[in-house]
Amino acid sequence: MEWFRSLIESLPGLAFVVPVVAGALALFKWSLSRHDVQFARRREFLLHWKNPRDLDSISIEILIRQLTGSYLPARVVRRICLRDSLETVQTLHRLSDIWTLVQWDSEAGTVSWKTEAGTALRRSLWLAAVWISYFLFFIAGAGLLAVVALAKPEAPIGLAAVGCGTAFMFAAVVALFRTDAWGAAYKWGEALLRDANRSEISHDSVSDQGSSATEP
Repeated sequence: MEWFRSLIESLPGLAFVVPVVAGALALFKWSLSRHDVQFARRREFLLHWKNPRDLDSISIEILIRQLTGSYLPARVVRRICLRDSLETVQTLHRLSDIWTLVQWDSEAGTVSWKTEAGTALRRSLWLAAVWISYFLFFIAGAGLLAVVALAKPEAPIGLAAVGCGTAFMFAAVVALFRTDAWGAAYKWGEALLRDANRSEISHDSVSDQGSSATEP
């Protein structure tokens, strides 16, 4: 029963370590989307942005990269920007979120799902999988680091445990960031692809030659 007594004695320490690590992850994620950084990016974007009909494809793709973080094809950007019925900025940001899950056919001018995201069922399963992966990796990483902090094992074992714990925590961060893409794909994916592929504008093909955006 000695191991059980040790476990009970370690619970206060675990209760302290786990929230601290969780808070560190949340703080790290928040720091990447600070309001001041986003404001500076939007201000620089607005200084150079014009009507998409008056901009060449390269300028559009670079500016959209500045706004959303992804290189979206100029043809798709024009389709979205020149339609008054869409919430333009929100649509572009959401399309940017799912861009790693889609493929762009420059010949046909269409956006389609990659195989792993091809159906609503697959997208929902992947979303569940990345969330489960996040929690499992986080629990494993935090648990290992807490054990090392509390038990203070011998150097070789301690170093190995710290290495594994750090790797698990890194995997948890990666999984956490993937929830954005799969979450957007699950909620708005089909509507976004319809908007990206819809051709309602007579100027749709203007200045499309030389588009530099490629499949991610």
